[in-house]
Amino acid sequence: MTVSVRIPHGLAWAVGGQHRVDVDGSTLGEVWSNLHAAHPELMRRLSAADSTPSFWIRVTIDGHACAHPTRLETPLRDGADVALHILPGSGVAAGAASGRPPAAAACGATRG
Repeated sequence: MTVSVRIPHGLAWAVGGQHRVDVDGSTLGEVWSNLHAAHPELMRRLSAADSTPSFWIRVTIDGHACAHPTRLETPLRDGADVALHILPGSGVAAGAASGRPPAAAACGATRG
């Protein structure tokens, strides 16, 4: 089955300029894994070290918020609209548009 995944604002460059990509998978975990295989640069920014969704990522399916932390066993229907959201103010969002890692100040460094 195929679902449509909306790419977070500022990260379209990581998927060839697209704002939405079609991905195969019957669960959120399968979609997440297939996104990793197809778009590693995007997923490096959205995933924790163990390749699961980062703490700073929220997922909606057909406009309904998923539980947090994201449950990868969540089933999906064919044609579902999956949207990935980065929480504002997170270190993840700081370098999203530029393709560069966030600056030290965005990663929790204190200011003098």
